[in-house]
Formats: sequence, C-alpha cells, structure tokens
Amino acid sequence: MRPTTACLVSVLLLVGCVSTAERTQRREARAAQVAEAVAASRFTVAIRSMQTQRYGSRSVTSDFFLTLRGDTLVSYLPYLGRAYAVPPVSPPQGLNFTAPVERSPWQQLRHGIRRLELKASTDEDTYLYRIDISPDGSVSIGVRGQAHDYISFDGELDL
Repeated sequence: MRPTTACLVSVLLLVGCVSTAERTQRREARAAQVAEAVAASRFTVAIRSMQTQRYGSRSVTSDFFLTLRGDTLVSYLPYLGRAYAVPPVSPPQGLNFTAPVERSPWQQLRHGIRRLELKASTDEDTYLYRIDISPDGSVSIGVRGQAHDYISFDGELDL
C-alpha cells in the first residue's frame, strides 16, 4: 500500500469514529430530553399514523397532536371507527378536546419504554389513553372509549 493510500484509509477510519461518537452523543442527549419531559409530564406528541379496527392503517397530516400538561390532556386526533350509544352532540367532537385527566403512575417496561395511562371524560364518552414512550422519543398511543372502537396512533415527541 502506498503512503497516500494508507493516509486516506486512516482518515476515513477517523471520520467514521467521529460520526459514531457524534451519533451516540446525539442519541444520549435526545434520551435525556425525553426523560426530562416524561419526569415533568409535559410533552407534545406529533402524530404520524393511525391504526383503526375497521379501516386499517393510515398516514395522517402533520396537523394532529396530543399534549399532556401535568393533569390536563389536549387531544387533537383523527378518529375513524364506530361509535356506540353516543349522546347527541353537534357536531361530534371525537378525540378533539381538552380535559382534566386521572393518571396512573408511570410504569417502566422493557427496553427503557415508559407507559402512562390516562382517563379523560367528555360529553361524548370516557376514554382511556395508553401512552408508551421509548428513550429515542418515538411514541405509541392507544385509545379505548367506552362507546367507541379502539384506535391507536404512532408519533414522536416534539421536543
């Protein structure tokens, strides 16, 4: 191997190490931000997709979100599914509301995932939200209404 080739290979190896170190540092910084948001119970989730019982999986626009501010839930989520015995509310509000919540304590699951269950009541229904947050900031939300089909959402913490 010529000296210039050996020099080029060593430079490429150093750049690869720096990139790996930077990625690790960014991942650790993101995990710290996520842990801080979870500890404060103050975060917003930007929704990317939803999975319905009757209509399959759908991508959603960037307009939809879920925000938790202590003991208040702001839910602005799309809903596709069947509603059973819902009182007449005009127009139907679905999963678009701001309400106080009853919360369970955070649970620690495998692989660093944290789970929070919230119960919120509106004029239409009482909903149970199950929110799973992974250390990288990806979020899975499951919503079960007493009088609505189950629906779930995938998104990412908006830090």
